Amino acid sequence: MNTEHIPDSRRPSDPIFSMDAKAATEALQAKHQAYLASERPGYDIAKPATSEQARNRLDALTSDPVWRNRFEAHDSVARAEFHALTNLSAEGGSVAHALAGIVPPGGIHTGPGADLAQMADAVPFFRELGIGDGIISELLSDKPSSPLEARLAREWRDRHLKDEAWVKRWNSGDPVARREMVLCSMVIAAGPEL
Repeated sequence: MNTEHIPDSRRPSDPIFSMDAKAATEALQAKHQAYLASERPGYDIAKPATSEQARNRLDALTSDPVWRNRFEAHDSVARAEFHALTNLSAEGGSVAHALAGIVPPGGIHTGPGADLAQMADAVPFFRELGIGDGIISELLSDKPSSPLEARLAREWRDRHLKDEAWVKRWNSGDPVARREMVLCSMVIAAGPEL
């Protein structure tokens, strides 16, 4: 871009404006990749270690036209990388993806329990209640409660529902009471039926 006609005080300071089109395109692509790498863990990692990093790396590769052309041309290295990243991405499972907010478009739910989108929608609700990711992971994993856990939760619920002060706090939206009742209800729901 020729900026000679622009007064110095109004001239863009970024050196990209003094580059030719090819150099400016390459510089913008490098800036874009640096931004993506800073915002998405694993985007620039050649060998990601987690399912989230693998998903982000796969997104980076599939948006790269050079890599995509290699993949579509059945390049064995690109295909192997794709399969390795896909497998690692899937290892996290639905619960890990829900916690990370990874919900691929067009997913098909084939198993019991909530689908991935429903689990991902529930995560902010649980976090807002002050429930940590470890507990959220257990709640979403379809892990059954033991008969003892379910019985103790029912006893706790029955005892607290008879306590007028606790019920008043719960009905008024007290965050501690809400968290207690949600956790209790989840334990009961995951337990054996009476």
